[in-house]
Amino acid sequence: MPSSSKSEPGQVRIASRALPYLQATGWIQSQISRSSVDAAGEPIPWYQYAAIDFLGERVDADHRVFEFGSGNSTLWWARRTASVTAVEHEPAWATTVRETAPENVTLLEIALEPDGEYSRTPARTGARHEIVVIDGRDRVNCAYRCLDALTDDGVIVWDDSQRRRYRPGLDFLAEKGFRRLRFTGLGPIVGNPGETSVLYRPSNCFGI
Repeated sequence: MPSSSKSEPGQVRIASRALPYLQATGWIQSQISRSSVDAAGEPIPWYQYAAIDFLGERVDADHRVFEFGSGNSTLWWARRTASVTAVEHEPAWATTVRETAPENVTLLEIALEPDGEYSRTPARTGARHEIVVIDGRDRVNCAYRCLDALTDDGVIVWDDSQRRRYRPGLDFLAEKGFRRLRFTGLGPIVGNPGETSVLYRPSNCFGI
C-alpha cells in the first residue's frame, strides 16, 4: 500500500500552480518569518490579501487612523496616513511595536477590562478619525464605543469578522446605517481562509 504521506501527481501540480500567487502575496515569506509581511519582508496587516489590496488603493495620506490592537498593521497604516493612534493592552508587545514605529504613531497602553477604558479610548483622545480599525480585544464593545471618534465620512475596518461572537457588534453598526463589504480568503501566515470587513455609510472617505 502506498504511503499516505506521499503527494499524488495531481496534488503536486496544483501546489506548483499556486506558487506564483503565494510568492507574489508574500504568503511564503510570512510562513518562513512567522510574521505578517509581504514578499519583500515589509510589514502588512494580518488581514485577507484582498482587503489589503482594497485598502491600499483607497487610503489617503490625509487620513487619520485609530486602531484597536497594534502590530505590523500599525506600521503599514503609518506609512500611508497622516497619523495612527493605537491602543494596546500587552505592555511587552507595545514595547516591541514602539521600537519600530515612526513618529506619526501614538501607542497607548491601556489595561484590558470588558467594556472598560480600553474600548473607550477613542473618545478619550478627543480626536476624530477617518478610519477606525477593530483588530484587538473586546471587539463588540469597541464597536459600541467608537462612533463618536469617527468622522461623518469615516469607515470601520473589522478583522476576523466571520467569528460568531462578534455578530452583536456588526448588527449594532448595521442598525446605525453602516453597510458591510466583506473580503474573504487567504491572509498572511495561516492557511485557513478568514474574513475582513469594511463597514461604511453612503457618504464615505473611500468612495464606495
